Amino acid sequence: MSDSNKIKIQNILSDLFNKHRYIFWYDTDGAMEDFVLTICIEGVDVLILDGNPFGIKYRMLCAEPQPERGYLIYSRSEKPANEDNWLLDFQEEGTIFAADMASIYAAECNIPFKGNHYRETFGVLQNSQESQQMCQSGVSKNECQGDY
Repeated sequence: MSDSNKIKIQNILSDLFNKHRYIFWYDTDGAMEDFVLTICIEGVDVLILDGNPFGIKYRMLCAEPQPERGYLIYSRSEKPANEDNWLLDFQEEGTIFAADMASIYAAECNIPFKGNHYRETFGVLQNSQESQQMCQSGVSKNECQGDY
């Protein structure tokens, strides 16, 4: 991954922490783990979800001192089904982040995360010029709010 993409991801995450206290990042193949371990966003603690959601939950509820801006919760697993997600309350209060290019373009345009929908619908966004056109075309958040 290029340094410019790493900077872009870190900036997007920092912006998301202006709106959300909890950001969940499900990276099924673990490709971004080395990068996540080096992320440094002021006032944010990075937690690695490695099979013990109760430890993470305890840390977020009881640890002192609490981070000023919030928690980035990174997992090398896929997002669990709601009925199996012991951190669902925090996830619902926060947001989900993904680092594929379609999701990054969507985040730059302030379009809410909708998982694989971006890869299917916005696959045309292959370069920054196309992403700028998408952002400037007037796609509203409401157009992307439905269930996909």
